[in-house]
Amino acid sequence: MIMLYLSSIIPCDSGRHLAASVAHGTRPVTAEAKAATPTNAIARKLDAIQRKGAMRSVDIANLLGARPETVSRWNQGKAFPRPDAQKLLLDLEYIVDQLSDFYDPQEARLWLFSRQRLLGGMTPAELIQSGLADDVIRVIDQLRDGVYV
Repeated sequence: MIMLYLSSIIPCDSGRHLAASVAHGTRPVTAEAKAATPTNAIARKLDAIQRKGAMRSVDIANLLGARPETVSRWNQGKAFPRPDAQKLLLDLEYIVDQLSDFYDPQEARLWLFSRQRLLGGMTPAELIQSGLADDVIRVIDQLRDGVYV
């Protein structure tokens, strides 16, 4: 296993080098853990959507009107979403986060792609894609508060 330290190297009296993180009592980070950590804000949002909403990259791409390859480039920090796609992404992440308060990831995904009576028979995903995330958020608030009109 390869171990990485995120702090700088400092010289010791004996001429050897000691990682500053060891000198300060911090824990080493494995290469695997470092590779698994999203590196930019957009990647962190995508990761949260995938974890909390059990959504695959292709689901996210379809909902945002982007290609899966484009979402992959966002995740790698090689590109960033257009302003309209970024707004949809942020809305989606907020909604998935709200759903995670009372649904497990698979249930949240199912809810997003199922017709909802409180949304006039539309799916939340369709409304988010159409820029009507506020309607979806209102329904989630009603579900949370136990108010069904």
